[in-house]
Amino acid sequence: MAETLGNILLEEVLFSNVAQAIAVILLGLILAKIVGKILEFVLRKQKTSYLTIDSVAKSIELFVFVVSLIIALSVLKISVASVLVSKVMALLPSVVIFFLVFVLGYILVTLIVDAVSFLFSRFGSDSYLEEFGISKPIISSFFFVVKIFLLLIVLMISFSSVGIDIGLFSSFFNTLVTAVIILVLAFIFFGFKEIFENFFSSIYIERNLVKPGQQIKIGEETGEIIGVDIHGVMLRLPSGYNMVIPNKEFLKKEFYIKRARSDISKLEAIRTKFIPQLNYFCGPASASMMMSFFGYNFSQQEIGKLAKTSSPGGTKPLDLINSVEKLSNGLLKGQLVRYNQIYNLKDEVKSWVADSAMLLLWYKKPVLFPSKKSRSGHFVLCVGVEGDEIIIMDPSPQTAGVYMVDYRLLDEAMSETDKKRGYLIFAKKGTPAFWRLQEGLIYANVASYKNLSKSFERYVHKLIRRKSVVTDLLSEFVFNEISKDPETKIKKVWAPEKQLKSDQKNKAEKKKIDPEAVND
Repeated sequence: MAETLGNILLEEVLFSNVAQAIAVILLGLILAKIVGKILEFVLRKQKTSYLTIDSVAKSIELFVFVVSLIIALSVLKISVASVLVSKVMALLPSVVIFFLVFVLGYILVTLIVDAVSFLFSRFGSDSYLEEFGISKPIISSFFFVVKIFLLLIVLMISFSSVGIDIGLFSSFFNTLVTAVIILVLAFIFFGFKEIFENFFSSIYIERNLVKPGQQIKIGEETGEIIGVDIHGVMLRLPSGYNMVIPNKEFLKKEFYIKRARSDISKLEAIRTKFIPQLNYFCGPASASMMMSFFGYNFSQQEIGKLAKTSSPGGTKPLDLINSVEKLSNGLLKGQLVRYNQIYNLKDEVKSWVADSAMLLLWYKKPVLFPSKKSRSGHFVLCVGVEGDEIIIMDPSPQTAGVYMVDYRLLDEAMSETDKKRGYLIFAKKGTPAFWRLQEGLIYANVASYKNLSKSFERYVHKLIRRKSVVTDLLSEFVFNEISKDPETKIKKVWAPEKQLKSDQKNKAEKKKIDPEAVND
């Protein structure tokens, strides 16, 4: 009876062990598939080749399955399997550490190599090297070799992390690493020397020398600047061809940039352009002064007639733009920017002035001159910026002259009216401002554009960040003479009546010295 019971218990134990072993094998199969799929997903994200993914995934699946078989044999109390399991369990922490370090290193190496490869292509370096006979497959092979080299370093680090000494191989590998680094640095220095020189030269040229849209003469060639990139300065020639001058060569050449307007860096030059307006002709008078700076002599009556200026009533901004463009035969281009399209008035004015444009500001007059009863809008000519103040040339008989006004006050004057006013941009062909108007790069806020590429978005930000080149518009003496009218919110720099009194005083003094010298 006892023997029968023992046999039954033995059979139950054996059955139980067999069932556990089968369960371990099934779990091993499932776990192997799960680990394989996870690894495939990770490798696909790293854009690894299909053959590599398949090979690595199957190897890991097989490894997990073999481990599950050994564990199943151990459950069946097979001595050899038990020894193997104990050895595997002892090595498991080291295996896991080795695997994790290697996978982490593989991911980092892939990210770094891919990032460098992308930047290499993004700056057009691959296209540049093609000109020297280095094809894209050769460049791809170079990056592949670099990746393998870095993975060997990761493998060394993985072995070290689990305390495995690879002895002689380590010394050989360190020597190899040193040699490869020297070769790579030499390749970079000699292979990319021209690229680096052109790249840094392009930054200097674009920031300090030329801008798109400018008319330039270099040697025997005359053309319009299209742009500056890593390859060189590109010109549009009258013959219909484009010419590229390498940046390094461009810096060695003598060139001339065509001036688009009269010098307005001193107050004396501004005074000579002043025109007092007729009734309701502030727009045509401001436009007449603006055109004279660009070298065109049209009276306010001529401009007003073409712009359909009415008295009373004034001039509509779009009619004013059309009349200027027509009188200049399209060599002057205009654009209206309304108040709701203005992002930062001061920065925008600086940016346009720096690009050789001139602006007509359109605002509500009583905001600047509370004592004036006019409720209509008013046009004035902007001639520069000084700090937070915009320098204005006003043709109105009541407020005539040159004065400075805080840009925040002007911003308020443009908004507080029955219409959303703003400013008018005028640019002459051959200037960066004209090019910007042609390309539609008008607004400072990128949200104002429906479809704007990332490269143009960066260019718009750069345009607005750039400071005005007109920083010394008025001399220190003139600033000492600035008067602040208590009835207005502006700083008066010059007024026609002041000039008349000064001229009369000078004539009187001259007459005292030599009575026959003055007869008028």
